[in-house]
Amino acid sequence: MEAVYSPDGWRLTTAGFDGAGRLFFLDLDELLALPKSRLSRSLTVEACQSYLHQGLCP
Repeated sequence: MEAVYSPDGWRLTTAGFDGAGRLFFLDLDELLALPKSRLSRSLTVEACQSYLHQGLCP
């Protein structure tokens, strides 16, 4: 397995021996922006707390 940080230190990319690659966002604001950009509706407070593990949700 190999892991590489982005130059700005906010993302981590991993590559496994099975060929699977993963990208991890290390900045919470950026992490929350990804699902928001792909949703066609707003998250409910309950869904935000359940899936994004946020105590306070926008």
